[in-house]
Amino acid sequence: MRLPWVVHISPTDVTGRKIESYWPGTLVYVTIKLGISQDINLQRMMSEFRTAATQELSEASNIEAKTNFYINVRNYFGKYAEDKMTAIRIRDEKLMPEIAEGKSLTIDFDDIISAPHSFLNALLATPIRQYGMAAYKKIKIINAAPEIRETIDFILDENTNIGE
Repeated sequence: MRLPWVVHISPTDVTGRKIESYWPGTLVYVTIKLGISQDINLQRMMSEFRTAATQELSEASNIEAKTNFYINVRNYFGKYAEDKMTAIRIRDEKLMPEIAEGKSLTIDFDDIISAPHSFLNALLATPIRQYGMAAYKKIKIINAAPEIRETIDFILDENTNIGE
């Protein structure tokens, strides 16, 4: 885990300092010196800031949607993700075409109680072999229980020839 930094930038100073604890978000502090001008409409200015921020978030979401494929395991397999044949079908019909388009995969294991090695291997081994070492960056596993994550990590290692 990389610790975040705080950076202060002004016309006369640039100062940075490492934060000694984890911060999972973005902190922005803006100071605007308005001066003596009489024609400043603060409401309009803030509205423009909000509009620009909303547009930026929307554009970022669109880019992510075009470059990332999200799959919720529970939606396809239920809480007990154990059907190897369905895993192969979903892999071939959903995951592999998205990979062929150059998309990254986000696979969400939220609320999954069981996912044995045979199921996970059927779902993930071929995409991992196709990506090679890039699988560590191109396939993102989220919300997996520790025992499921451990099996997935084993499959990643096994199919990317780590340590050979």
